[in-house]
Amino acid sequence: MSDSQEHLERRLQGIVGADNASACQPWLPGTSLPAEITQARPAGEEQARELLRLAAADGLRVLPCGAGSKLGLEVPREKASFAISTERLSGIIALEPADGTLTAWAGTPMVDLVHAVASAGRRLTPNITSTRATLGGAIATAETGADRLRYGPLRDQLLGMRALLSAEISSKSGGRLVKNVAGYDLHRAHCGGRGRLGLILEATLRLHPSLAIEQHFTQAVDNVRQGLALAESVLASTGRPLGVRILASKEGTSLHIHLGGREDVVEQEKAQLAISCGALEPSKPIQLGQPMLSVQSLRSSALKAAEWVADARAKLSLDATLVLDPGIAVASLAHESAPISRLQIAQLPPCPSQLQVVLPSDPMREAAPGVAQLEAAVQRALDPLGIFA
Repeated sequence: MSDSQEHLERRLQGIVGADNASACQPWLPGTSLPAEITQARPAGEEQARELLRLAAADGLRVLPCGAGSKLGLEVPREKASFAISTERLSGIIALEPADGTLTAWAGTPMVDLVHAVASAGRRLTPNITSTRATLGGAIATAETGADRLRYGPLRDQLLGMRALLSAEISSKSGGRLVKNVAGYDLHRAHCGGRGRLGLILEATLRLHPSLAIEQHFTQAVDNVRQGLALAESVLASTGRPLGVRILASKEGTSLHIHLGGREDVVEQEKAQLAISCGALEPSKPIQLGQPMLSVQSLRSSALKAAEWVADARAKLSLDATLVLDPGIAVASLAHESAPISRLQIAQLPPCPSQLQVVLPSDPMREAAPGVAQLEAAVQRALDPLGIFA
């Protein structure tokens, strides 16, 4: 650690305490970027404001994060001087099962929220079971759960938010009601913004009715093409599965279907599956690691997306599972180990025009300068002091 980093760390410790400002290693070795960054963990909103005040006074750039579980997926930001983790900004602010809303601090683990909502007879989506994922981190990375097929993306569940744009300026948009039409939907701009637009403090999510039963089924298939054909027949049926997934690994390829709802409805859906897919074996919920690489496409291009991801896996010699969600047109590689590095990104095969690589880098951005210009304009408007990396 350089003298300047040590000096900055001591100053951060003066704000948040000696035990809550230390170096972390968010990015992969083998890149030309710093291997570590100092991370400060404020205990409350005032400490967070003090950290932003320090950044503004000294011309430093801040990288907001939750528990840091997805920093490896981040395109490294060389200008980030230190990170602010919201881990200690944790807890439920308001849980209103009758109104179908939940408000919590950004650092609250998603798994805690899922359990709290379930005990109140409601369901939270995305149903993220990772013990490290936080509410703010899930919003900032627009994390999606396997139940997105029925409930939609996280931005559709986000009702309101409060965020710090600087030490003295905060933004509040939306509210704690499902039907709320006041003001602009600024909170949805933060969804997928990766902390570029401010430090998320708290957020309100929509809740859904709990499901009487949930069941998982699987069927081995010869290849992704056959799995996709079966998946399309499931998606074309009158049922509403929670998730339809194809997994391809060195162990083989399989189709996985997740059902949930009233018992009689699930039984009807099982009967439909027996007609369209044949015999299905009951299975356990799928447990996957973080995505190393993800590609979005149109439903009509789902096979092409899977073929491109499989090609990328072969070129990089990765021991990773190909995950295809045809209903939401996303293909990805999942593994428990660290994601691919920027050096490996350069080795990826050319990406067809109908596909978009979204993690950990977006090579399509250079081909769409208008998108980059719009993002830059939004960032200047919400971060006029240039605090956030």
